[in-house]
Amino acid sequence: MAQDSTRPMRGDEGEPQLAPHQSEEELYAGTKIDSEAEALASEEAVEEALTVGGAVLPEDSDVQGTAYTLGLWRVLPEQKAAFIDAWHQLAALFAQLPHPPSGQGVLIQSVAEPDLFYSFGPWQSLADIEAMRQDADVLAALAALRACCSESTAGAYRKVAESAIELEAGTEGPA
Repeated sequence: MAQDSTRPMRGDEGEPQLAPHQSEEELYAGTKIDSEAEALASEEAVEEALTVGGAVLPEDSDVQGTAYTLGLWRVLPEQKAAFIDAWHQLAALFAQLPHPPSGQGVLIQSVAEPDLFYSFGPWQSLADIEAMRQDADVLAALAALRACCSESTAGAYRKVAESAIELEAGTEGPA
């Protein structure tokens, strides 16, 4: 596999290594890291923050506490309407749970591959997601969704960052 020339190469110890065509300045160009020592300290901080399942946030993070479900669904062509109906039924079940999702669930369809759908939504915690996945009614609704698909994959995720872009009230986003 070829090394991406825009990223520092890593040696056996995880230290930044110069690519054959790179100078020391180019190794850290475009970053806020000015030295190899800062790079290593930064890597250690990231590794410390990303433990237990690869995505646990540091204690002082202001985005900690939001978990997400993400599902990939490859829907059989003749089952698209039934799949969307089943997804709405699952969403209605979620609303009845003791610890329902903390926000709006979303179902999106690929423009390039119309049989490919993704669903996602926020939850208060990974424990709430686990409890949802133990609910008999939810399991039955998930089975109904999977019956419409040739492929399905579900996962739980933790927010590790969010965009700093905020729109003022009454304004529209970029064109």
